[in-house]
Amino acid sequence: MPCKIVHIADLHLDIPFASLGRGSQVSNARREGLRDALKRAFSIAEEWHADAITIGGDLYEAEHVSPDTVQFLHRLFEDAAPRRVIVAPGNHDPYTRSSPYAYVEWPSNVEVFRDPELRPVDLRDGLTLWGAGHDSAAFYTPLLEGFKLPQPGKAALLLHGTDRSLSLGKNKGAFCPFSKEEVETAGFDLALLGHIHHQRLQPAKRPLICYPGSPEPLGFDEEEGHSVLLAEWSGRSWTIEGRDISKWMCRSGKVDVSDFGSRDGVIDRIRGLWKEERSTKRCLVQIDLIGQPGRSLELDLQAIRSALVSDFEEVCLKDATTPPFDVEALKQDSTVTGAFVRRMLEELAGAERMGDEQRARVVKKALSYGLLALEQREIGAP
Repeated sequence: MPCKIVHIADLHLDIPFASLGRGSQVSNARREGLRDALKRAFSIAEEWHADAITIGGDLYEAEHVSPDTVQFLHRLFEDAAPRRVIVAPGNHDPYTRSSPYAYVEWPSNVEVFRDPELRPVDLRDGLTLWGAGHDSAAFYTPLLEGFKLPQPGKAALLLHGTDRSLSLGKNKGAFCPFSKEEVETAGFDLALLGHIHHQRLQPAKRPLICYPGSPEPLGFDEEEGHSVLLAEWSGRSWTIEGRDISKWMCRSGKVDVSDFGSRDGVIDRIRGLWKEERSTKRCLVQIDLIGQPGRSLELDLQAIRSALVSDFEEVCLKDATTPPFDVEALKQDSTVTGAFVRRMLEELAGAERMGDEQRARVVKKALSYGLLALEQREIGAP
């Protein structure tokens, strides 16, 4: 008989979203959005008549998970019965004696891989699912190295781990590394995975390595690839379908302010970005303002953010503009002008190191006004 699995990973429930402030309205909404995403995944499993829901680790953040979230998971898992819920803990939710996986009495339809070694659970009709759980936040053991199924059969793998062929970002570790060749040599027909936050199905035609990505973006480096996977075993082979369930989006971009006489033009330009996508999703944006602003343009970042509050959930702005002068040439000058430029650039560097946007903006404007005054040029009204 066919077997249907809905696979999810990397929800990171209760993640603090520290850059926004844990108690801020936006961070609270984003955490609630992660719960909503999990509910949508379970609804898809019910509508699709899935036999099981698999979770490839990092279901929650162990350092921040609340009793309320644990009870939310317990009720959601219980309501999914008789559908099975099978979890392979990852580096952010390892199976330890103090973890909710260990101290909560989970419903009978829930199976958690507790050990840092591969073991099987039966799905149906001779189809088995092998998995393992991280037992610490630093689990680097290559479990598939030299591993082979004890006997040939129909088997899938559930694991939180890193495909060695991937180039990881600077903040992402290669936990429980493996290769596609090791998955094949071990005898698995399918690997349902977690740890990579964008959807990745390899090879594309008949996927073996299957990352769903996080259901919602967790940062500006995760713009695309957020889904659940629908995996169906026909009795002879697997078919995989990715389904985007995200309701949030993160976008980054640059806006050249050189041609704007006032900040209204800058606001209108930002307001027009990603307009079609924003009609169906809540959007957070990160914008670098670039170019050489004219004398009349006042780049008040707080005022720009306030004007866009009804268009975006959060607007992160960086003033990366340059004064309308050749500052690099002027700072080499041995005149009063050169001394002034060097001094102002020191002030600007200090403000940027401190993350003081207001001071950086004032220093940039003072640099422009000062150079205009030194050249005895007219300074227009701001």
